[in-house]
Amino acid sequence: MKKKIVIVLLILCMLDIVYLTSFKVNAFDFDFYSSEFSKYNVYSDFPSKDIDKVNNEILDYLRYDGEYDKELFNSEEIEHFEDVRLLILKLNIYFYSLLVVFVFLLLLLYVFDKKKFLRNLALMLFFSGLSVLIVTIVLLILSVFNFDGLFTVFHKIFFPQGGYSFSASSNIIKLYPASLFYDIAKNIFFSIIYYGNLLIGVGVLLILKND
Repeated sequence: MKKKIVIVLLILCMLDIVYLTSFKVNAFDFDFYSSEFSKYNVYSDFPSKDIDKVNNEILDYLRYDGEYDKELFNSEEIEHFEDVRLLILKLNIYFYSLLVVFVFLLLLLYVFDKKKFLRNLALMLFFSGLSVLIVTIVLLILSVFNFDGLFTVFHKIFFPQGGYSFSASSNIIKLYPASLFYDIAKNIFFSIIYYGNLLIGVGVLLILKND
């Protein structure tokens, strides 16, 4: 019973690890933003600004703190960047805490059943990948039919105090149009699907090897 509980907890941890890893990889891909700015004519909206430099500074601010060109934004937009930075800080703390818990659970799994550790590990990886794919398929279906609604729900969950609605003429929307977030979400989902299949593949190989 203890072993099964540990495996279930490992699967839940892996689910979050995969999602957060995919977010971290895609949300801070500098090259992605450059291609998106060209795609959605963002450069033409700020002809006097080095938008790549502005964006890189904002991304660095969101990840590590630091300075960026605040003259481009009003107080509400600046406050939203601060809210996002604090959210990312909390996600990073959660992510690295999760890694520690994951390693601890792996050690427990080994202690509880040393002889079948590799097989248990294989089963955990397989069902982690399967769980990742199932959750992702559900989210993809929801996003295809109502991405705006899903995006709004996301903001209401993580920014309950509000401060995330801006007019189409605001610089924050000109710099980061809604279509850009759709493309980020698509890339994140593709990464998650890749990781999910990778987990299933490794799990199957280990199962076959230990049969």
